[in-house]
Amino acid sequence: MTDYSRICFVPAVLALTICSAQAKEKITTACFYESGQDNGKAISDFSIWNTAAFPIPKGTIVSYTSSGAPNKTFTAKPDKDIAPNDSFSSGGTEPSGDCKAWWLK
Repeated sequence: MTDYSRICFVPAVLALTICSAQAKEKITTACFYESGQDNGKAISDFSIWNTAAFPIPKGTIVSYTSSGAPNKTFTAKPDKDIAPNDSFSSGGTEPSGDCKAWWLK
């Protein structure tokens, strides 16, 4: 291998190593539709339920879809760490439907 080849090859290998180390794992979680009243105000949103064995960190972007809004993806961020088997409100007014949710770890 020539010096020139080493100069080009080594940085390329380092760049690939760094990029693959930063790949994130997609974590599928549960969600369900809620509607009702809160202090006389109508609410309708989704609860995101952490089904993982580890917390959803505060500020993590959780993406979710609703069959009531085909081809749309919504996002929510918890304002605190969400422990396993705990949930948080999406805080939106999405149409009801079957929900699928995920986040990147």
